[in-house]
Amino acid sequence: MTAGRMWAAALWMTAWMAAAGGALAAPPYEFPPAEETPEEVLRLEEPGYGNSAVSGERLSLGDYARLQSELQEVQKTEPKISPQLQNLIFLLKIRKFLRTFVPFV
Repeated sequence: MTAGRMWAAALWMTAWMAAAGGALAAPPYEFPPAEETPEEVLRLEEPGYGNSAVSGERLSLGDYARLQSELQEVQKTEPKISPQLQNLIFLLKIRKFLRTFVPFV
């Protein structure tokens, strides 16, 4: 081997040894403090509150259920459309249906 190649090989080995030594010198995994509740336990607990879909504030479970039922009732109401507009929409739907069979209508 030439001197240049030996020098490069020595640098390469030094870099690998430094990287391996740095990985081994890293501090081990530390456990969380004993007073902190583990995430697994928190995931299993049912929350005693819900967030409002309107304002984002915290609500008790009863208030949250009541709000959800009120929001569903509001969504069930149908919009009020004038009879002329309803007739026009009906005629446009018929026209669209007929255009599938008779394209020049």
